[in-house]
Amino acid sequence: MTTPRDTDDLASALLDVRTREQHRELVTADPERPIAPTEQPGRDAAEGHQQFVPGGVTGAAAGTLTLLCGGDATAIEAQRPLLEAVGANVVHLGPLGAGLVGKVANNLIIGVGRLAIGEAFAMAKQAGVPLDRLYHTLRTCTADSWMLRSLEGAILRGEYPSGTFLGLKDLTAAVESGRSVHQAMPVTSLARELYQLIDAKLGGLHGSNEVLRYYLEP
Repeated sequence: MTTPRDTDDLASALLDVRTREQHRELVTADPERPIAPTEQPGRDAAEGHQQFVPGGVTGAAAGTLTLLCGGDATAIEAQRPLLEAVGANVVHLGPLGAGLVGKVANNLIIGVGRLAIGEAFAMAKQAGVPLDRLYHTLRTCTADSWMLRSLEGAILRGEYPSGTFLGLKDLTAAVESGRSVHQAMPVTSLARELYQLIDAKLGGLHGSNEVLRYYLEP
């Protein structure tokens, strides 16, 4: 497993396995990859599939990764035992490129959501609402989410574990992917600019959750 240079060392993994003339890739989103799914006609010599993998290092260590697959359905099913050895959930989303659509959508929601949570708690802090009380209350409301829970340490204890900052890469991939299919991405574009601004203001982010430091610390 190696990290591809063409994603500026921000991709979490690239697995290249060749067996029975089939080629499979496990990769993270790359801003320069085309997003539009394609049936890839005329590829009888080697069948290509891609599996995009949300979940990062934590999910890999826990064995809970979801593999978002694009490519020939029959070929993917034939390789399911191998794929299930890597991830807990193996999902075929459609033709080659569909896995990237799913990965980009996942990263977009997480990236924009992180900023929304930061703004919400910054507003509460300015209004004098105890952040711990608000956090535990929101855990019982419709605003509860995996994203909110993952930010507990940042919100309540100022904890920002060091890690690779993926926010700019992920949202750049989302904006470029939307452009490639003629879909306007105004919210995602603004979120990307905010990440770039915060990264510059803090002198370089050392993990995506450190965005909360911009909102909550003087």
